[in-house]
Amino acid sequence: MLSIFVMKEGVKRYRIFVDRIDAGDPGASKRERMEHAARTFAAQLERIVRRYPTQWFNYYDFWE
Repeated sequence: MLSIFVMKEGVKRYRIFVDRIDAGDPGASKRERMEHAARTFAAQLERIVRRYPTQWFNYYDFWE
């Protein structure tokens, strides 16, 4: 699996980030691999949001 983030860096300028989502040990259970992949993606997303905080939007209305 891959995560792909496209971030705006200026007028008609974008930076593309492509990272592999590591699913962990192939011998682990499906649940363990899914949890590992979710943690990997969360860390990648956190890194991008910290670098580009104004380009983040949460579509889920968690205040509701």
